[in-house]
Amino acid sequence: MRVVNDTLPDGGWACTVRSVDNGRAEAAASNAANVKRVKGVLFIHFLLLVGLTYSANYQAFAAQEQYPVWLISRYTGLVRMKYRLIQLYRRLRPNASRVHLRRFLARAAASHAHPATVLDAGSGEGRYAELFSAHCYHAVDLAWNKALSYVADLRALAARDASYDLVICTQVLEHVADPSVVLRELYRVLKPGGGLWLTAPFFFAEHMQPHDYYRYTRYGLAHLLRQAGFQVGAIQPLEGYLATLAYQLETAARHLPILPRQPSIFALLIAGLSLLLKPLFLMLYLIFDCIDAIYKFDGAYSKNYAVIAHKPITQDEPSAKA
Repeated sequence: MRVVNDTLPDGGWACTVRSVDNGRAEAAASNAANVKRVKGVLFIHFLLLVGLTYSANYQAFAAQEQYPVWLISRYTGLVRMKYRLIQLYRRLRPNASRVHLRRFLARAAASHAHPATVLDAGSGEGRYAELFSAHCYHAVDLAWNKALSYVADLRALAARDASYDLVICTQVLEHVADPSVVLRELYRVLKPGGGLWLTAPFFFAEHMQPHDYYRYTRYGLAHLLRQAGFQVGAIQPLEGYLATLAYQLETAARHLPILPRQPSIFALLIAGLSLLLKPLFLMLYLIFDCIDAIYKFDGAYSKNYAVIAHKPITQDEPSAKA
């Protein structure tokens, strides 16, 4: 037996005699109920957070009328956090394609022993500018940023004929509506004997919409380059097949549906299967992408092609290497 002080409605105190066993049983039942309630709340919040986190498009999620407005508005802060985490993830995630692209451009920079005049056509923010620190490097793009040397349309560059020893143009050709015009302009500003080091996508999702126009096979690239006057030296996959497979797995991990558009048993089964597969796909993406950055397997198709082409030396112009 034990004495328990209870508060009366008028603020006074009363002593109540309770059985110790009964008190323990009541406390255990209360704790179990609280734990069950907390688990239920956490589980519901977890499902909602997973749904919002894995939703590829928040606007599309919000537009689905079967989800109440209060649910959408309540988790707006979580969605904002989601996009911040996505930005951080994009910065930190492995990317074998960028590893191979950096190696490709390092080879381009090393192809000239003496300081050369280099044009980075469509440089963006100059991610690889440090590779050309030993050269006279000009970064050019259509939209101004502090990394640019000057702003210009690649169809009409503000440079004289035969101004550059080396031209690099990476992941740009798919964003120009007239690739033949751009390639002819790059040919014009390149010195005879100079090299064009170019990469372009073969298998990649639409991006930078609506200015995303083309995907290129190796034969299409060779045709366009020869049409512009270049001599094509080599066209090789930029990355290996494992990086391409990793890209597909990462895309699936992000875009497989978790929230069914129309509630049904079949849709719920698909959503449940997606929820199980997403972590597996993400893990495989990380493994395959890291492997490809170390070991390049060229057994199948690639995301991008890397091209090395040259402007021919005419008979009346001496070779730059002579």
